[in-house]
Amino acid sequence: MSFIPKQDKTPKTRINVHLRQDVAAQAKRYAEYLDSDLDHVVEQLFLKAFKADKEFQKTASADSTQPTPVPVPERTGIPAKKPETTAEKVA
Repeated sequence: MSFIPKQDKTPKTRINVHLRQDVAAQAKRYAEYLDSDLDHVVEQLFLKAFKADKEFQKTASADSTQPTPVPVPERTGIPAKKPETTAEKVA
């Protein structure tokens, strides 16, 4: 067994959330307390909530029998905006 666990290399995705200022401040303090990134704290809290919520588990297991829909971009005639690079953001 390794002295430290292997790094989790599961691909990550970015989401944006809006929190009350007091909740955001408390979350940052909690991350500092744990000497962890805020991303890690939020992820772990979600995982604990998903595991603890029995009603959600029933719904989630029922939904898992359905194929996950693939989002299709809307065709509006407007070309998709390409992501900015770091150099473009600085300029």
